[in-house]
Amino acid sequence: MTLLPRSAFLVALVVTSAAGCGDGSGPVEQDDPWSAAGVDKPRVSEGGGGSLTVSARTDLPLEDDKNQVGFGERIAKIAWRTHPGRVMSMRVAISDESGHSNARSWRRTDLESAFGPRLGGLDEGRGIRPTRGPKPGKGPFSGKKARNMREGSATLAGLLRTTGKQVFGVDGTPVEGEQTECAGGLLDNEPNGKHRVSSTLEPQIPGGTHEIVPLIRLASYWSGQGLRVDTSGLFDGNDDTVRATARDVGRLTASAEHPGGHRNGRMQLFAETDCLKP
Repeated sequence: MTLLPRSAFLVALVVTSAAGCGDGSGPVEQDDPWSAAGVDKPRVSEGGGGSLTVSARTDLPLEDDKNQVGFGERIAKIAWRTHPGRVMSMRVAISDESGHSNARSWRRTDLESAFGPRLGGLDEGRGIRPTRGPKPGKGPFSGKKARNMREGSATLAGLLRTTGKQVFGVDGTPVEGEQTECAGGLLDNEPNGKHRVSSTLEPQIPGGTHEIVPLIRLASYWSGQGLRVDTSGLFDGNDDTVRATARDVGRLTASAEHPGGHRNGRMQLFAETDCLKP
């Protein structure tokens, strides 16, 4: 199966992010990515030739090089995915309240390699409003309810298989995990006769494709199936993640694997049922 051009999905995320809905069924505004990163008011200034300078001060401790580098990458990612206007280079300077600081300069090719192509419209100066995800469509999961754990597990495993085929162009069989007994009661430690079970599929990401491209397509596919999709993980944190909920069935997560901090070209699709009777 041939994946659609990446630009279609980069634009699609922006289109769905721009429309709000007040009835609780549409996109939900996420926390500002800067605030989520512990940054109150970043200083962002544009220079000639598409240069961008970002200065960010945080109340989070940045005591060692690893934390400083990781935080600087997070700031660069937020700016790359939210700042309207063409960016050809970026300088990121970060500091904490104790005086620890770090600075790094990025070329556009570095930014594209680390964070993928820019979201549609940003280079043309059109801003976006990050949301938790697109409005669920009227797909097969709209109003669907699993009567028991086995039914829920089969339903989610089927969704992982079709996701692998429709989004990644591969056929694969999800691997089922062990059952987990659920608990309730005042202290959430009393077995309640319900269980949950997980399943995992790890499709290959097409060579040379940044993970954000299939993740955006996956978000569109899952919302079209009637799932409640959360795309805030494309703006927050250092790892790209998309989450989804199938009400009364279970939840799903998609994230790229980075063993040892290096991309291995695989996406991990994880699904887990709600606590249900066996």
